[in-house]
Amino acid sequence: MIGPTPIPTRFVIEDAKVRAYLLDPSHEEGGAKCAFLVSVGFSIDDPATLKQALLRHPTSDRLVRTVVTPFGRRFHFDGPLPCPGGAFANVRTVWQVDRDPLADVARVITLKPLPKPSR
Repeated sequence: MIGPTPIPTRFVIEDAKVRAYLLDPSHEEGGAKCAFLVSVGFSIDDPATLKQALLRHPTSDRLVRTVVTPFGRRFHFDGPLPCPGGAFANVRTVWQVDRDPLADVARVITLKPLPKPSR
């Protein structure tokens, strides 16, 4: 029997990934993500709050998929993202451990809104 897939031990987010992608309303791909994030309470003027919420998102119980790509191993985590004001948004975050065989640090690649879970 094969055990559960281990997740990385460290997760990092570059400031530019938050400011110039996820919270940039004019970004070609990130603009829609920005609109979603603002709609659930995050602010373009406060990227640190989003960064902290994203860093709390990847947990072993939220891991739904791992994929090996030419760039490295990607980890998909689905579940609630804590939002300002106490609400939660259902999202997928994708993190990547680059192709360094000694690396165990995952960097955020993207975020995708998911439908609210049915109860």
